[in-house]
Amino acid sequence: MSENPPEKVEVEESEEKKNVLVVDPDDYRKTQKLKAIQEAKDRYREYTLNRSERFRELDDTWGNPQEAMEHEEAQALAMYGSELLPLIEEGIEKGAVSESDLEVETNSMVERLLDKPTMDIREVVRLEGRIVANGEHQAIPRRFQKRIYRQLERIERKLGLGLDLEEDKGPANI
Repeated sequence: MSENPPEKVEVEESEEKKNVLVVDPDDYRKTQKLKAIQEAKDRYREYTLNRSERFRELDDTWGNPQEAMEHEEAQALAMYGSELLPLIEEGIEKGAVSESDLEVETNSMVERLLDKPTMDIREVVRLEGRIVANGEHQAIPRRFQKRIYRQLERIERKLGLGLDLEEDKGPANI
């Protein structure tokens, strides 16, 4: 019995403007999805690491640069969650992730604003990094953004996408 050779598909890579030969389209899609997740994650981290520089840029154009910066960071965080969401939903179906994994405990300030002790990751994505407090949309406060980011990283690890740290067992005994 002979195996069929893998399907080959040519695609044009937009960033490099060159043709790429794809041997396994499913593997290519998975790789592109993982790349999109990492890029969204990096974009959020870039905002958080370059805050003072970003603040100076926004100070020239916005009346309230602090609010504008929090809004941009929250949107970038929601984009990271949005890229990860299809894999989260698949993980729920397969039992790798539970509904409780999607709940993030609110801090006291956010709990007072939301009047609830937790917030679902899907709500963060759906509201594009905002919360509804007193009938108004506002960016998720920065301290709470960090909790959401850490929860998304935990979910990534549960899905097998994060780094696995191995225990150092020392030199081998011979």
